[in-house]
Amino acid sequence: MSKITRRQALAAGIGGTAVLVGSSSAQAAKSPKVSKLLDAMEGFRKEIPPAQGIEEQNGESIPALGDYLISHLSGVAGRLGVSSRTECMMLLTYLKDSDLRIRLIALEAINKATNAYPDGWSIECLTDTNSEGHRKMLFRFLQLIDKLPD
Repeated sequence: MSKITRRQALAAGIGGTAVLVGSSSAQAAKSPKVSKLLDAMEGFRKEIPPAQGIEEQNGESIPALGDYLISHLSGVAGRLGVSSRTECMMLLTYLKDSDLRIRLIALEAINKATNAYPDGWSIECLTDTNSEGHRKMLFRFLQLIDKLPD
């Protein structure tokens, strides 16, 4: 039996969600911007773009990020240009990813789109996916994602 890919699962999930809200599931699944976003997120597993500007080269890190700074990965998230409900819903699946760098990029991209945490988020939300802080963050994101345009 073949394994289902993240892209297939997301397309099926968005398709189901799209049917519930009355829009075309094919349109959501075939959106070039959404496809580009998924390609970028999966590409970050192999290579993360270099830091751009001094603000991405200065900042804090945590040991689990290796050589990457939080400010650098936050800049990568910002360059994704996430702004729609569909894009944020796709990124929610990455908030439990085993790769902390991918998780941070997804968290920051959603946060930039929703402005859920304008003063920053707790490191516990990122590092401990079983924590109460992480659970509360997910619910906060869901509340605000629902208000974004498709």
